[in-house]
Amino acid sequence: VPGVTLRRFCRADSLLPLAQVIEVGFKCAMALAYCWRQGLIHRDVKPANILAVLDGDQVTDLKISDFGTAKISHATHTQIEGFLGSPAYMSPEQINGDTLTHKTDMYCVGVVLYELLTGVRPFVSDSMPDLIRKVLNEAPVPPSKLRAGLPAGIDGLVLKALEKNPDNRYPSWA
Repeated sequence: VPGVTLRRFCRADSLLPLAQVIEVGFKCAMALAYCWRQGLIHRDVKPANILAVLDGDQVTDLKISDFGTAKISHATHTQIEGFLGSPAYMSPEQINGDTLTHKTDMYCVGVVLYELLTGVRPFVSDSMPDLIRKVLNEAPVPPSKLRAGLPAGIDGLVLKALEKNPDNRYPSWA
C-alpha cells in the first residue's frame, strides 16, 4: 500500500487537522464494523497498523493491517487466547482476559483518535505494571485540555470510546 502508517501523525509537531482526524475515525469505524460483521475482532488496532494513503499531505484512504492477533468468532481451528495486543492500546477487558466484542476494537480506536488529536496516548508510563494500572483505573485527560480549539463534542466522542466498562461505550460502530 503506498503511503505511511498513522504513526507519522501522532506527534505534536505533525498532527492532522481536526476534519481529517474525524474522517480517519469514521473510516476506521466503517472498516472495523465490516470486520465485526465477518466475525473478526482485530485486537491490535494502533497507529502502526493503520496505513494511510496520501495525496500530498491529505489522507485520502486507510487500510487496516496486521490481523495476526485477530479473534475469529467462527474459527474451526485452535486460536491463541490471552494477553495479545499492544498494551498501550489494549482495552481493559483485553487486559483482564474478559469477553471481547466489537467494543474492544472501539476502545483501541479511541486510543488512536486520542493520539491523533493530541500527539500523546491517554495513558503513558515507563513500567508495564503502572501502564496497566492506569488503563484499568484512571480516567484520561480530555483531549481538549491538550490541544486548544477542540470542540467539547470531540472530548465526549473520544472519552466514550475509552470508557473502562464496554457497556458504557457506543452500542455499535454506526
